[in-house]
Amino acid sequence: NGTVEEGINFTSEQDLSGFFLIFDDRGGHESFFRYVTIEKGGGKIEAEESEDPVIMSSVEKVQKRENSIFNIAVAEELPENPSVFLAERYPSVITYLKGRVHFENSRFIKNNDAVFYADHYFEENEETEVQLEIVNSNFDENENELAVLSNFNGGESINPEECASKLLLKNNWYGKMLGAQAIYQYPEDYLGKDDLFSDSFAGEKIVGMFFKQEMFRSNGLIADPVVIVPGITCSGRVPEVGDWKLDPVLHTYDDLVDSLKRNGFVENINLFYFPYQWRDSNIETAKLLKEKVSEVKEKTKVSKVDLVAHSMGGLVARQFIQFEDKDNSIDQLITLGTPHRGAPGAYLKWEGGADGFLGWEEKVSKDLFRMEAFHELYGLDLHKYIQERVPSVGELLPNYDYLFDVEEDKIREYPENYPRNEFLENLNKEENEENLGKVNLFNIVGEVNSEISTLSKIRVTESIEDEKWEHGMPENLYDKKNNVGLRYDRGDETVPVFSVEGISSDKLIKLDSRHSKLPTKAQCEIFKELTQEKNCSYDEDFTITNILTFGIFSPIDVQIVAPDGKRIGKNFETGEIFNEIEKAFYSGFETENEFVTIPNPMEGEYRILTQGVENGEYRIEVAKIQEEEGEAKESMIAFEGVSQIGQEDEKTFKVSENEIVGGEEKDEMPPTIEIFTPEDGKQYKNNVDLEVSMNAEDDITVQEKIEIQMKLEEEFFEGDELELPLMTLGEHSFEVQATDEAGNKATKEINFSTETDIDALISNVSYYYDKGLIKNKREERVLTSMFLNIKGLMIHRDHFLIYKKFYRRDGRMEEMFERMINWRIDSVIRFIERRDKRFIDDSAKGLLVGSLQYLKIN
Repeated sequence: NGTVEEGINFTSEQDLSGFFLIFDDRGGHESFFRYVTIEKGGGKIEAEESEDPVIMSSVEKVQKRENSIFNIAVAEELPENPSVFLAERYPSVITYLKGRVHFENSRFIKNNDAVFYADHYFEENEETEVQLEIVNSNFDENENELAVLSNFNGGESINPEECASKLLLKNNWYGKMLGAQAIYQYPEDYLGKDDLFSDSFAGEKIVGMFFKQEMFRSNGLIADPVVIVPGITCSGRVPEVGDWKLDPVLHTYDDLVDSLKRNGFVENINLFYFPYQWRDSNIETAKLLKEKVSEVKEKTKVSKVDLVAHSMGGLVARQFIQFEDKDNSIDQLITLGTPHRGAPGAYLKWEGGADGFLGWEEKVSKDLFRMEAFHELYGLDLHKYIQERVPSVGELLPNYDYLFDVEEDKIREYPENYPRNEFLENLNKEENEENLGKVNLFNIVGEVNSEISTLSKIRVTESIEDEKWEHGMPENLYDKKNNVGLRYDRGDETVPVFSVEGISSDKLIKLDSRHSKLPTKAQCEIFKELTQEKNCSYDEDFTITNILTFGIFSPIDVQIVAPDGKRIGKNFETGEIFNEIEKAFYSGFETENEFVTIPNPMEGEYRILTQGVENGEYRIEVAKIQEEEGEAKESMIAFEGVSQIGQEDEKTFKVSENEIVGGEEKDEMPPTIEIFTPEDGKQYKNNVDLEVSMNAEDDITVQEKIEIQMKLEEEFFEGDELELPLMTLGEHSFEVQATDEAGNKATKEINFSTETDIDALISNVSYYYDKGLIKNKREERVLTSMFLNIKGLMIHRDHFLIYKKFYRRDGRMEEMFERMINWRIDSVIRFIERRDKRFIDDSAKGLLVGSLQYLKIN
């Protein structure tokens, strides 16, 4: 049992010398050979008269021999005086007589005569299952170009077809692209003439009547069959083939697949794919991967399979290996950008729904999510749809500390007050990683220019969005100019380096690559690890810089016609599917959520042809999504109408370098905004909750669909009232932003101010107590008493000012009152500032002190 890194070699010190492996087991054992090279063996000799050498034919005798290698295989040296028996019966390096023997990923090179001499002698009622298997192996440079000699001496009572089924040759290389030359030495009655094949362009010969050959490889690359496991959103159902396919939208794996093919892998021989329903739990997907691996093993007859897994696909592979693979079926696991400890970006989608898709590639995914949510009757509520129908997103959440609580001014300790990822917690338990240690694990990490590029931690505050951000909203998430809530570190722009490296591996490879480009950038590293070959042909033929998406919310079928006349979508005449645009994807018209994508769309006029399949309203959303200066940019238009069964219609729009135009009447006018309260320039006492009153209207978008956002002092807030007692005294700004469906935004800002007096201050003491800022009733009473004392002094002063003409020395009296009031205010301020947090919250202290300072007489 060799490995791809270190094989086992049976050889001779002399060219074309003699050594033999003889298989003759009667005890039900099996000989197993993997990554074995057999060279310079066999016996091209002149027969001489001598006694026959002893050939071991039973397990007991074999085990007694000093040169016994396996319990059913004997290695025989070539005698000095070989007998006629040996020369005629055993000229090949391997002689198979009886028993179960399996060779895989092996090489038979530079041997004498035939490499395999299959001399079948079976009893009449013996079972006819395969006894000798040679799969995924190479025959090359053998004497007389003879790979296999299959001989039969069973007599007339044995069925030749049953005998032939004992030998399986599958996916082997015979030295040339056309496979082996098949030469039959026996009467053609047993095999039809169509089976005869002899070609000078073919490789080494298979001689004999009774064998079964299933396919051959067209190159000499020896490697385990490999299965590519994609990441989240990177599988799609393609109607033309009626099955799932690797990322038909963004084509993440096209270059990797093309490179593996160019370097010697062949689809369905040693290259396989595992696209899957990525919305499901990785636990369920791992069970399907188990079925896929079993299917590949059965198809190829190779005992081990390699996995190349990107992103979340690595978690699927680990779940399979750690909990489902009882047969130890995996030799090598190569993970690319896998979030072994989770990815903080998943928090944004899990808790924020549509608000959590930030990059341009993520916005393409968001459009797909919106389509599915709509057809699953969730409307446009992606938050609820993801949490209820896409558990895989929750299984990407980090299982470490990554939320910084702004109010507490410290990082939270996972899992307290976090959305828990029990899947990843279980996967990373040390006691659950035993099976993973039996696999050769190669971990490929992406790090973009060693820059701080990847979301790593999130500063969270209390949510201002209903039913979103249960565990905290990223600070200033909706303020792009002042978004300090998202903190970045090293990584591939999707998964932090810390998370990708969060698992023990046999080899760690770092590449300068963003997450989605890892399968392309790592293609040669992958090939070399799978095969140990040094030379690799790199392939990067197609890079997507922008994409055109079509979402169909309607009872219609569509056909898109590009400016050059090429089409994607339904053929209304034949009912078939057009797919003439390179790399474009059409979900098919039999799905509820029809979807079309065109990567790198050419500029010019596009036509959308529609055909009604039911009566009713329809809507088509078209978006051009691209990345500009590191930010996602999206240009969108929409078409609406009423369809009737069989009715055909046409819409047009134009694509330019930076946007798309057309559709319904383009809405370029922003909404108009009126703010009634607070009033611009007005001064308010600070002891009331001020009701907010405003209005926004648009010439096209209905009022219910205008998005309203309000800001107080540049901070977003939601609610119907401004809590003036909780605001500092002085000038304040209030802003309203209104955005229509076309994305046109209007902003209106007003300024107002707050003031206070002693009555307002006394009122606010009760307000703060009700809010829990003043901690107990006694504290409230003490403060109220102090403020009433100040109020009494102010009343005396006011009374004096009214009647001061009746007093002598009135100037000194007025000054005395002012000093008394200010002295009393200062003493109360000192009292408040010394109070512990157990009695008065710091925020209430600041507000009370500010009001007292305001009341002092200058």
